[in-house]
Amino acid sequence: MNYLAHAHTVLDCPYTVVGTALPDWLRACHPRPRLRCRHIDRALVDVDPLIGELLMGVQMHFADDERFHSHPCFLELSSDLALSLRRRFPGDRRLRASFLGHLFTELILDACLIEARPRILEDYYTSVGSVETARVVSTVETLIACPLPLLSEFMALFQRERFLSDYTNDHLLCKRVNQVLRRVRLPPLPTAVVELLPQWRQKVGRVQHELVSRS
Repeated sequence: MNYLAHAHTVLDCPYTVVGTALPDWLRACHPRPRLRCRHIDRALVDVDPLIGELLMGVQMHFADDERFHSHPCFLELSSDLALSLRRRFPGDRRLRASFLGHLFTELILDACLIEARPRILEDYYTSVGSVETARVVSTVETLIACPLPLLSEFMALFQRERFLSDYTNDHLLCKRVNQVLRRVRLPPLPTAVVELLPQWRQKVGRVQHELVSRS
């Protein structure tokens, strides 16, 4: 799952929203230290209710990912997208079709949520912007027993860039995917990938409710 799919049901709880994003934020700005469920400290929940909300969001993130990545719709979609890539670019051995099928499914699902709920982006960024960054950073540093000098800067960048809005535009979506590929040291997308996106959006859109349901 990506940011909006994780947080779309808790947008009125800012610290929970931020908690759902924290594992991905850490991977982006501090690749080595990882936030895990085993790091959750119940004593912190008892001391500070807002920290309790933050940690609940972290737990939601991992529970969502476990359910989502084994969901039959996700497995079928990501495999279908990967197969489409292999057929469209049969000679490109650098293409990581399975990884891209996974990634595009998640980002397009966020795009579907944006199109279905016009206010979701504004509500999401309002929630992210209303937390006390220093409190969040100090909590995570305590949990994983590691300094995180880049996290506060990354949180500000995330709020400033608002890149989630790019997911509804095919060319901008490819640009954002290329940024991910560059970060994990994979080659950029073939430019013709953009031609496949309209049909992929339709496929993800048809099962978006099944993919985001927690029941």
